[in-house]
Amino acid sequence: MAELSHLEAAISPSLLQVHGGRFEVFVGKEDFKFNAAHFVCFDGYRERLHGHNYTVAVRLEGERVCRDGYVVDFGDVKKQVRAVCKSLNERFLCPCKADVMRIACEDGQVTLKCPDGAFFSMPESDCAMLPIAHATAEEIAMYIWRRLLASFGAQLWRRGVKTMEIAVSEAPGQRATFIHDVPPGGTLDDEAAAAGVVTPEALGLTSVSEATLPSTRCSEFRASPPQAPKETREPQGAGGGGGGLPAAGSVALDGDGTPSPRFAKGKSRIRTLDNSL
Repeated sequence: MAELSHLEAAISPSLLQVHGGRFEVFVGKEDFKFNAAHFVCFDGYRERLHGHNYTVAVRLEGERVCRDGYVVDFGDVKKQVRAVCKSLNERFLCPCKADVMRIACEDGQVTLKCPDGAFFSMPESDCAMLPIAHATAEEIAMYIWRRLLASFGAQLWRRGVKTMEIAVSEAPGQRATFIHDVPPGGTLDDEAAAAGVVTPEALGLTSVSEATLPSTRCSEFRASPPQAPKETREPQGAGGGGGGLPAAGSVALDGDGTPSPRFAKGKSRIRTLDNSL
């Protein structure tokens, strides 16, 4: 668990609670960024290997201001987000739950074999082994949400934070957002949270794979049967954002640089393989 703010002891009881009103805290610093390579691959399609200068922003919603005058200390949020960005910076974003690729990690070397015959091999130290199915902005946003919940979700819950929103931008005007309520106690599953890994099923989301969520280090990841995608997206530099906006109720994509829409209380919004949400 992350070290608590030096003012944490002053949070109970709350100093200010507005009945019928809510507070929002937004943190989107210039150094909330990481440079990483990726490609998206699904049955019948594979992007070229390319990179993005990703940026991250966090929005928190709560019902009260605590005795220290904060919903949550900006410094606590900045510390956690910077740590996540550092772990992803200058890495290849490897989707360990990929449903059409065969991915193996042996003797410090990661190999990926794609359906079109493409083969990649790179040092494990150059990879961020992520428990996601596709290295898209949507799934990266959900991954970062899980990481932040694992690192200081209990602190957020004690301070009355009800909703956490993570926005990940691949480029200016090209952003995906994941929004979900902070669960009771600020944790979904003790064992998974301690490891920084939480399954989409625990969030009440449609599963992206039937396979057990792998650890970040493993001997081999085997693919699940391929599923037909609902939409495609052009890589950066090949016609802009591409893919269009998802249907209502899925991930919020903001292209005008303004804050994302208000929270939908009690809802989670993310595009899944069957787009059922």
